[in-house]
Amino acid sequence: MGRPEILDVNFLDIPSSSSQKLGFLLQFEDTDGDLESGSLMVTVDENIESEIGLKELFAAQRPKLLPTASAGELRFEVSLSGINLVNGEFIDFEFALCDASGQTSNRTSLRLLTVLKEAD
Repeated sequence: MGRPEILDVNFLDIPSSSSQKLGFLLQFEDTDGDLESGSLMVTVDENIESEIGLKELFAAQRPKLLPTASAGELRFEVSLSGINLVNGEFIDFEFALCDASGQTSNRTSLRLLTVLKEAD
């Protein structure tokens, strides 16, 4: 009990601030409410891994998530810098949550098709 769970994850948008970032929305549950001290692990194309601290992510939500939240939504961005984007190819993302007690959630995957805009 108390293991975090990813209920759903969706692609949101490409933030106007950078074409090298993608926005996502993740819905979660964590019955013991210790997720805020954990992390979000993101894997891109099975070889590029990153970890996002949830303390800052909880505080960045609007409205802010309480540190003891047992359910909620997280909006976040993933940077694609360092990834060679090829028009018509897929990019695979995998997400997992790890809470303060070291319990890891289910892993959720998302596949997006790359559509590159031609230069004007």
